[in-house]
Amino acid sequence: MLKHHELYLAPGVRQDTRLHIYRELFRQALKPEQVHDIRTTVQTGRPLGNDFFRQQVELVLDCKVGQAQRGRPRLQAEKGTDTF
Repeated sequence: MLKHHELYLAPGVRQDTRLHIYRELFRQALKPEQVHDIRTTVQTGRPLGNDFFRQQVELVLDCKVGQAQRGRPRLQAEKGTDTF
């Protein structure tokens, strides 16, 4: 049997009010950086959050989460010069 989630039912009593509030949640588009971060975390299996949050998740789960970055660290190119 299906039923509405409590958070969906919480904003208002009337269904048209609930629908309006729910639609407003999605009216603002995500920034490209946010979309990139979400896609990266989905692909790697890492939690979306800062290092402290990731460490807390690992402590709770008692295991590493996501993938480690592979390969050598990339060199930072100095301003105006290319390094190969």
